[in-house]
Amino acid sequence: MELTPPASYIEKAGTYIFKIEKIELDGFNDEGSEKFKMHFKAFQPENKEVIYSHIERFSLAKNMLWKLKQLEIALKSPEHYDVESWVGRYVIGTVAMREYNGKNYADIKSYEYSKFNDKLDAIPEFKGGEEPTSEDMPVIDMDTDEIPFS
Repeated sequence: MELTPPASYIEKAGTYIFKIEKIELDGFNDEGSEKFKMHFKAFQPENKEVIYSHIERFSLAKNMLWKLKQLEIALKSPEHYDVESWVGRYVIGTVAMREYNGKNYADIKSYEYSKFNDKLDAIPEFKGGEEPTSEDMPVIDMDTDEIPFS
């Protein structure tokens, strides 16, 4: 992600208001769970002049779903939704700093609802596609002896 001036990365712990800018697939972990990155713009309520960029990583691994659920609750998402409908939404995030390989990184430790979402339409309920009926399924007329594997 390219930073646009005056954006920089978050360098200190605190409370920030985050806007979800983009959601990007990021492959799979070793157990086969899908990963994705969420790109944010952020500012601190007491200093709206400085804009920060932040990337938070998520995984659909069972032991990591708490992190996604916390964001889901803060955004007041319906039971079924398309995660892409989060783009353009706001959350209040509490940031803690951690050190890794001699560098400091910001992690969002908790999320809360932001009143900036009050001006937006509610996140739509994801309807999904309808289940195919037997009439929609192709009919393959084949004797079981013709199947090349068992």
